[in-house]
Amino acid sequence: MKLAHLALALAAAALPFSGCECDVEPFDRLAPIIAIGDPFDPTFSVCAIGLNDNDANKFRACAYDFGTVDIGRARVFSFTIRNPSPVKLDIRSITFGNGSDPAFSFDGALPESVASAIGKAGEVVNVKFQPLVEGPVTATIVIESDGENLSQEPPENVVIQLSANGVSRCRPVIQVVNGAGEPRCDFGAVGVGATAFCDLTVNNLGACELIVDDIGFAPGTPSVFGPQSNFVVPTAIPGGTGVSLRLYARPVDTDIATGTLYIGAQDSGDPRAAPCAPGNGGTCATIPLSVQGADVPTCVARVSRINGTPNSNPAPAVEPLDDVEFSADQSVASREGGRIQQWAWEILDKPFESSVRLTSPSSQETRVQFSSATGNVSGVDVAGTFTLGLVVTDDLGGRSTQCSVTVNSVPRSGLHVQLTWDVAVNDIDLHLARNGTNWCTGDDCYFGGRNRNWGGGDANPSLDIDDLSGFGPENIRIERPADGNYTVGVGMYSHSADSTVTAKIFIGGQLEYEGFHLMTEGDTWLPARVEVRNGASTVVELNDTSNQAGSCWGGF
Repeated sequence: MKLAHLALALAAAALPFSGCECDVEPFDRLAPIIAIGDPFDPTFSVCAIGLNDNDANKFRACAYDFGTVDIGRARVFSFTIRNPSPVKLDIRSITFGNGSDPAFSFDGALPESVASAIGKAGEVVNVKFQPLVEGPVTATIVIESDGENLSQEPPENVVIQLSANGVSRCRPVIQVVNGAGEPRCDFGAVGVGATAFCDLTVNNLGACELIVDDIGFAPGTPSVFGPQSNFVVPTAIPGGTGVSLRLYARPVDTDIATGTLYIGAQDSGDPRAAPCAPGNGGTCATIPLSVQGADVPTCVARVSRINGTPNSNPAPAVEPLDDVEFSADQSVASREGGRIQQWAWEILDKPFESSVRLTSPSSQETRVQFSSATGNVSGVDVAGTFTLGLVVTDDLGGRSTQCSVTVNSVPRSGLHVQLTWDVAVNDIDLHLARNGTNWCTGDDCYFGGRNRNWGGGDANPSLDIDDLSGFGPENIRIERPADGNYTVGVGMYSHSADSTVTAKIFIGGQLEYEGFHLMTEGDTWLPARVEVRNGASTVVELNDTSNQAGSCWGGF
């Protein structure tokens, strides 16, 4: 909605001249004007005005919808009071109207006046919504001022209608699985005295942060099992993400050993006392453990390097586009003095939008690799869980059971936008525009300007890859976005076939938006806008498929 500077019927202020006996309106009776705008987008307002002459001086349809907000979380809406007149505007009061829900509140000081501000920003009012109960709620903001552009007699106040919906979906849900997606650790056959590993991913399937505050082995679990990685409690896991945990098994004989790992979160009770069940809120998990001691090779898969740097962390944290090298160098032959001579790697699990493949599936070391405009790039391409499986064979012909290694790719920046698509012959582009939709300019981070200066340092955006012929991804990240609006855009620059695109937005590592759109020739799509207010980010879904202006959108 374009900002409507409401019309003002200013009293004529004419200087007297010789021979004129007309009434003169003194300058000090010029009327102040009140206008409502957006502090980060001068083309936008939550208010509209009437479209005919009778309504031209009245505010109409002033409204803002906070959308769905999880109980316990807050969302902030900011608007400006502007005064496009040469006379100071006095703000008599800004209050919530009768019947307004208490979940709405003002955040920060309220202005008492707005000086002459033609072409200037005006005064900002911040309104916070923090739901207390489930269901839709409403409120009104009433602004009383001496602005004379509202109506005739009596003066009309500006009223902004607010609406929102509180939901309780914001609850953490724990899921603990191995690389095959199973809630167990079966180490298989492991040579006596050798050490094998099992990678688990502790996922948070909920929308809120999960706090893991209890982890250990149940009574009776033999000491052949232990933690290989250091899992510090409490550990916070953002919604829609996971963290890695590596266990070891070191059999001392050829018997089968079994045990149980328990993981509890946020007052789930004691998982050791009883099996976890839905009744405890989904915040605990028990994982059965088993290993068979045997005279076979022991398979060990690990992350050996990240971006060329040697890795010693059994459960390292990685980000999209990190170059991760996997190694089988710690695998052990079935007999002393033997050696491993064959390796068979495979990808057991990856995010559905990932297009990675293995560089060297038959070598001791391998990487994951995806196709892009810059050639074959080694690295995990998107956010999510990647699991590689490995089987080794020694020089005596002994073949190990399959082992695995898992890495969780989680964006750590304050704002991370990820775009992928499903037809590789197309060139599809990702855009991020600040404070409006000034595409193809310095306010747009895209292939024509992959690194922009939007305030310096951590406030600057960067586009990592312009993928001309692959499946993506294209990622734009800002480490610490400044206050403002950031609109995500997707364009079909060249078209060979229709393609479904997937856009994801991560805020501080947490998946806050996921959208899909079928694009054809010449299409543009604005999936969402990220509003950053006082350092807090909110995603507003747009799903705007109207054509966008600018030469950078297509060659078709």
